[in-house]
Amino acid sequence: MGGELFTQMAAEQMFSEEVARFYIAELVQHLHSLGIVYRHVLLTDFVLSKQALGADGKANTICGTAEYMAPEILMEMHYDKSVDWWTLGILMFEMLTGDTPFRANNKKKTLDAIQNKKLNVPYYVTNDGKDLLNRLLRKNPNGRLGSGNDGTKRVKSHRWFRKIN
Repeated sequence: MGGELFTQMAAEQMFSEEVARFYIAELVQHLHSLGIVYRHVLLTDFVLSKQALGADGKANTICGTAEYMAPEILMEMHYDKSVDWWTLGILMFEMLTGDTPFRANNKKKTLDAIQNKKLNVPYYVTNDGKDLLNRLLRKNPNGRLGSGNDGTKRVKSHRWFRKIN
C-alpha cells in the first residue's frame, strides 16, 4: 500500500478485518520489542513516546491525541505499557468502523466518554474482533489484555489473530 497508515485510513474510511488484522499484527509484533510506552499510534512520531520509565516501569506525563489516551493517562495516574494496548484497541476500532469509539463533539465530552462510556462495538465486527476490542479497551489497566509480563504473548495468542503466522 505504501504511505502513512492514517493516509490509507483516510482514503479507505474503514478496513476489512483482514486488512486491519495485518496492520494490527505488525504493530503488536513491533511495538513492545522497542521497550517504549508509545501513547499514540503514529510510529514515526517519537515526540509522543516515552522511553525512560521510572524504576517501577511506570510514567505519569500526559501527551498524545486525546481520542487515543487511556483512562489512566487522563486521570494523571502512573501508567505502564498497558496504555499502548488501549491505543492499539482504539486504532483497531477506528480501522474497522471509520471512527474512534469515544469521540464526542468537544474535547471535554470526549475525555469524559473515555473514562465513563461503555464500549459499543458495531454489529458487523466479528465476534472475535469484538472480544479483542473489549479486552484491549478495558478501563482498568490491570484487567486489560496485554498488561503484565507476558502481555504481548497473550495478545498474539488471541483468536482474532489465528489466521496470521
